[in-house]
Amino acid sequence: MVVEGIGSVVEAFFASYRAAFESSDVEAVAEHFGNTVPVASDTGSGLRVELVTRAKWRAIIGNCFRYTARSTLAGQSSGRF
Repeated sequence: MVVEGIGSVVEAFFASYRAAFESSDVEAVAEHFGNTVPVASDTGSGLRVELVTRAKWRAIIGNCFRYTARSTLAGQSSGRF
């Protein structure tokens, strides 16, 4: 199945996501995800996948933004690539 114009839809999604992330807008970032979010982490002892609620995902995003802000204030790299 080919969807006409899908490229522009995908580009718009990522432009919107990037703008929300760069402005540290937790709610706007969270709006780009469904009601549950699969989160994968590798702790070195194995891969763990967890489904988190939107409320928990907002808290995780907020923690990431706070960590980045503290790191930037301390003169560390923002991690942007």
